[in-house]
Amino acid sequence: MKDPAVLLYIDTWLTSTKDLRGAEKGWYLNLLLYQYDKGSLPNDIEELANLCDVRISEYDYFKQVFKQVLKQKFKQNENGRLENPKASEIIRKRETFKEKRKLSGKIGYVIKLAINELKATEEQCEFIKKHLKVDEIDVKNKQVLKQELKQIIKLYIDEDKDVIINIDFNIFWDLYNKKIGAKDKCIIKWNNLNDKERQKIIDTLPLFLKSIKEKKYQPYAETYLNQKRWNDEIKEENPYKLPDHLEM
Repeated sequence: MKDPAVLLYIDTWLTSTKDLRGAEKGWYLNLLLYQYDKGSLPNDIEELANLCDVRISEYDYFKQVFKQVLKQKFKQNENGRLENPKASEIIRKRETFKEKRKLSGKIGYVIKLAINELKATEEQCEFIKKHLKVDEIDVKNKQVLKQELKQIIKLYIDEDKDVIINIDFNIFWDLYNKKIGAKDKCIIKWNNLNDKERQKIIDTLPLFLKSIKEKKYQPYAETYLNQKRWNDEIKEENPYKLPDHLEM
């Protein structure tokens, strides 16, 4: 759909038409408006005169003005037609803006559908935005769109499942190094964690163990897992810190 109006920058217009007379400004404006409407101008003086509604008595004057002044404001494109560079730039920016607004509207509709019809969560909606090829979807076909959304949500769920246990329980068991208590319960608990949680445990466990002054105060592995102690905020002591009485 074409724009019902055009962008005319006042400062640019006043500067570029300062030396033009009234009729010359009118002809120039007509040519610009035609370019906004059609994209380019014919490279033929008679056709240009016709576009500007030039009277027969004005034709020679129009040719002179176009040759000496107006022609400098247009460049010949690869198709041999004329374009005003500034107008072409504005048209391109408007097309980009309209396309982005169109895609944004599509995304808004899709996310609303996902929430209302499929009860998608906030995380799933973000996943949909990243993986849905918005420019290729047909928002008019609601059933097909819902099916595509279901597939994407399923992909999100599958990615978040603990299908592959990336760290074996025995790695944790050996690293925790307090092999007493209900090991079988610990294994079940470990396997119910997701990959990110297991990785965080392995990453933070050395510091956690280091923070325990005596072995007897170290909780059982089952307690550690049940209380999610890997989320404890533990500050590592600075090994180079001087005793208080020696600090300056």
